[in-house]
Amino acid sequence: MSPLHAAIIGAIGNRPALVISEDALRGMILSNFRDAVAKMTAVSVPIEGYPSVALRLVGLSSPVDQFTVHLEAAAPPISTAKIGVVAKIDPGFTAEFALHSTSDAALEFSRIFLTVGNLASTITARAPLLNLGTVDFDVQGEVVKAASRPDALAAGVGEIDVQRIEGALAYVMPHRLVASAYATISSINLAELYPALQISGVWEVELVQGTLLVVPTDGIDIVGKGCACAGDPAELKIVIDPPDHQEETTYDWSGTAQGIPPFQLSNADPNASGFVALYAPKPMLEQRFDDVQPAFTYHESDNGFLGYDLTILLRFTYVALRVDQTRFGLVIDFNVISDGSAFANVDVPCVGRSDVGYARFTSEPTKLSLFVGLAKGPSGELDFTCQIDTLDIGDFHATVDVFGRWLAAAGGQAAVVGFLLDKIAGRAIEARLPGVMADGIRSAVGSRSFRLMALKPLLTYVPSYGFNTITYSGDGATNSMLVGLTSRG
Repeated sequence: MSPLHAAIIGAIGNRPALVISEDALRGMILSNFRDAVAKMTAVSVPIEGYPSVALRLVGLSSPVDQFTVHLEAAAPPISTAKIGVVAKIDPGFTAEFALHSTSDAALEFSRIFLTVGNLASTITARAPLLNLGTVDFDVQGEVVKAASRPDALAAGVGEIDVQRIEGALAYVMPHRLVASAYATISSINLAELYPALQISGVWEVELVQGTLLVVPTDGIDIVGKGCACAGDPAELKIVIDPPDHQEETTYDWSGTAQGIPPFQLSNADPNASGFVALYAPKPMLEQRFDDVQPAFTYHESDNGFLGYDLTILLRFTYVALRVDQTRFGLVIDFNVISDGSAFANVDVPCVGRSDVGYARFTSEPTKLSLFVGLAKGPSGELDFTCQIDTLDIGDFHATVDVFGRWLAAAGGQAAVVGFLLDKIAGRAIEARLPGVMADGIRSAVGSRSFRLMALKPLLTYVPSYGFNTITYSGDGATNSMLVGLTSRG
C-alpha cells in the first residue's frame, strides 16, 4: 500500500473520493488562467459612465506557464469547523492595462500597471465542477501616461475625467479589478474525467499529503455500462459428461469448462501516484461489482402422448470481494447454482393429461472467480477489464419419483423413470444447461468491464508521451484501491 493510500484511509476511511494531484490541479488552473488572459487581451471593455473610454489587458509580466500552484490547508473561520484548501499561485506578476479611446485603440491615455503578489484562492467543489472560490492577494497600482495622451484627449474626453478613471483603477479599486479578472477563470468539469461515476450530494474538499481529495457527502456510485473487453470469453464452453453414477431413480453428472481465454495480467506501478486517481473503498466496489446476474430460466414442454414440462433455473450468488495487490486488480467470487424440475404426463383418453412422474434437478455450487484488472487506452483512458480467473464446475444431480394411477398407460414405472432420467433430465443437463450457464458467465464478465476515466482533456498538461503508466495501490485489510493514470519518462 502506498503512503498516499494509507493517508487517505486515515483521513476519510470508507468514503470514496476523486483524487487530484497538485500537478494536475496546476495544469487545470493555469490552462484556464491562460485562456482567460487570452480572452481579455482580445477585447476592450468600455468604462461605465464614460462610453468614450475603454480598458484592455495588454498582458502579464510573466508567462502563465511559468507560474507554480501550491496547495495548502487553510485555517477555518471561527464559525466553522471545516478546513478548506487554498491554491497559492507564484510568483507575483504585473498586469498591464491600456486605457484608450473607444473610437481608436491606438489613441491611449495611459498604461495602468497592477503588481499582484501573494495570490491565493480557495478551492471549492459543487457537482460537477471544481471551482476557484474566494481570492486573496496584495496589489499595487501605477499610472504611466502615454505619448498619445494629447491626441486621445482631443477625441473629446476631459483631462479631469481621465484622471478620475485612472485613479479609480490604479489606486481606489485595484482589488476589484483584479478580482473581476480572476473571476473569468472557468471552472473544471470533473464529470468529463470520470465518465463511469455518479456523484451525489455536497462535495467537500480535503488536502492529504499535498493532494486534493474531492469527497461527495452522499458517496460515489460506479454506473459505467458493460462492454466487450480483452477477457471476453466468447469461446467459453461448458461440457457435461455422461452420468458417472447411476441408481434406479438417481443420476449424477460432472462437468468441465473449456475455451477460457488466457489470463491477461494488468501492468501497473504500485509506487507511483496518479496524476488523477480514484480512491475506491470496499463498499463502493461492492456496490458495483457484487451485483448478481438476473436468474436465467429455461423452459421447455411437449404435449405428445408421453409429454413433459421442464423448467431450469440458473442463478448467481455473491460470495466475496477482495483486492489483489500482486496482480493489480480485484477478485469477485460467485457461486453459480442451477436447479429445476420436470413433470412427466400422459394423455389419457376421455380424461386429459395426467402427471405420472416428477424429476428434480440440483447442483453443487459452481465456483466462479472473476478478476477485474486495469487497462489504459492511447488517449488517457483507464478501463476496468474483467476476465475469468477460475471456473470450477459443480456436480449435477437428478432424482425421479413416479406416481399416479395412470403409470400403466404411460408404459409402467420403468418406462417413466427412464423417460425422465434419460430423455428429459439427461438432455436438459447435458445439452441445455451448458449453454445457459455459459451465456450467464459471459454476461457476468461483460457487465464488469467499462471505462472508468477519460483524461484526454488533460493531455496538454503532461509530456508528449501522455498517460503511459497505470498507478495502483491496494490494501488487503480494508479491500480498498487507489487507481489512476500518470506520465512517467
